[in-house]
Amino acid sequence: KKIKLKTIPDKGESIWVGYRDTRYPKQVYSLKMGLNRTRKDLSKVTAPILLMHSRGDRSVPFENMDYIAKHVSSKIVRIKEFDLRERSHNRHLLSLYPESRYKVIREIEQFLKKIK
Repeated sequence: KKIKLKTIPDKGESIWVGYRDTRYPKQVYSLKMGLNRTRKDLSKVTAPILLMHSRGDRSVPFENMDYIAKHVSSKIVRIKEFDLRERSHNRHLLSLYPESRYKVIREIEQFLKKIK
């Protein structure tokens, strides 16, 4: 019932194995309620915000990034788009992938330097 990552011996890359059990009624209900509350409260966000997302993410629709950017009250909104569609196991966590891990770190560092 846990997320498992296996390593491809030749490449050293992580392969997504995923969940074994798909029955999560309490978790889905909790997530839905949390998302509704978050959606209502987005306009209360005034702090600088860095949004990063990848095209090809099968967990969260890419359009969510634009929705968030348009509905927060932050004066500073930075959007960074990645593209992992070529990956056979592209999932939500950008830092799992060697080709995006250091780009994510650099984006965060640059963002933090700009808002100082």
